[in-house]
Amino acid sequence: MRFFRLIALLGVCLVLGGMAPQKARGQDQGEKGNDKVLARVDDMVITVRDLEHMISLLPAYYLTRPGSKEVNKKALLDKLINEMLIEREAKKLNLEQRQDYQQRRKSLLRELMVDVFLKKLREDKDTEANQRRFYEENIDRYSYPEEVHIAIINLQKSKEESEVIFKMAEAGKDFAELARTYSVSPTAKKGGDMGWRSRRELSDALSEVVFSMKKGQIKGPIKDRGGYVIVKLLDHKKTRPIPFERIRTKIYNDYALKLRDDEIARLRKAAEISVDGESLKRVRVRRG
Repeated sequence: MRFFRLIALLGVCLVLGGMAPQKARGQDQGEKGNDKVLARVDDMVITVRDLEHMISLLPAYYLTRPGSKEVNKKALLDKLINEMLIEREAKKLNLEQRQDYQQRRKSLLRELMVDVFLKKLREDKDTEANQRRFYEENIDRYSYPEEVHIAIINLQKSKEESEVIFKMAEAGKDFAELARTYSVSPTAKKGGDMGWRSRRELSDALSEVVFSMKKGQIKGPIKDRGGYVIVKLLDHKKTRPIPFERIRTKIYNDYALKLRDDEIARLRKAAEISVDGESLKRVRVRRG
């Protein structure tokens, strides 16, 4: 649906931007560069400039063939020709006078104006300096989470039996070997190694313990999910910022959203807005 709305917006933009199909005017003599006739559709022509203008209005991800970085110019030209033919037929039927056309046109023009306004807002304010300031002010959003590298022995035994195995680990018996022998976790074959985990990747009972442990320390047995766990902390990483360059695109998009939201909030605060709640309830929800 977003694609078709984009194409509809493009059509309005092409008309407002001056790229309407041209009637053929005599011979092609003297036509050079961007004004050269690219295609003819009966008595209408499409110039190189027309297609270039169309391409300039489309987002990059609509321009390439799958697996290729080349712009699919032939497909875009065919689409333009198809739309010209349909538009001509629609005008013959005087569809421009239909109420649904007028309502849709009004909606598309408004949406187009909003898009152009927000684009200008980004052009004026979405600078790298502002993006970096936004990044620094929201550094918690752009940081790697605190993580622990742990190994566990997951036991489906009584607390007393689990304590016996814990004392063996605490006394220095090889933790990986104990995990391979006693653990019922899928990590048993890897000596209980669970790799790096953040708080949200662990149960509350386990995260509460391991994030306060020292490197190399062993604790247990911890009651967890119907059994007991013995855990060894192999390493610990504190939270740390993700480099700006690595997430530049995300910051650009996040800051653009902030600009939009801030501007909308400013406009709404300055405006007198009233809503008739009862009328809102009576609004019919229809599609098409």
